[in-house]
Amino acid sequence: MKNKIEFKVCGQGNNPEAYKECEEFIEKWKKILRIQDWETKLSFISGEEIYEQMKSFDYVASCDRDLVNKTAYISVNVEHSRINECIEKTLLHELLHIVTYEWQNIVENSIEDEELQEYSRVKMEQTVESLAKSFAYFAEVKV
Repeated sequence: MKNKIEFKVCGQGNNPEAYKECEEFIEKWKKILRIQDWETKLSFISGEEIYEQMKSFDYVASCDRDLVNKTAYISVNVEHSRINECIEKTLLHELLHIVTYEWQNIVENSIEDEELQEYSRVKMEQTVESLAKSFAYFAEVKV
């Protein structure tokens, strides 16, 4: 099934080649991660828009997940200084959030202490990043 992708340009001009390349990376890694049953919607957004979502300018990308509909909304901050370092590894990182989504929810929902919840979020982010770097390394993707 071909994904229905939303494309949003924000001050970077229309770059369909970059978008197509990102789409190909997503399809490649969805197959490897065995999450082809998830629909992914990709958008390129500005630093301001990522700030509205994440309350920080430091995010290269984000992934919101809808477990009921198995839809992931991946937003790439095209204004981030590290955007060109390795977009494939960045997209892989966001797809790994789909794989770890239910586990993360179980952990966070079973913890009442806000400090422990934040600690679990940080540990999850570190785990996802470590997995992304490992997968990328073995797939010979620039990390």
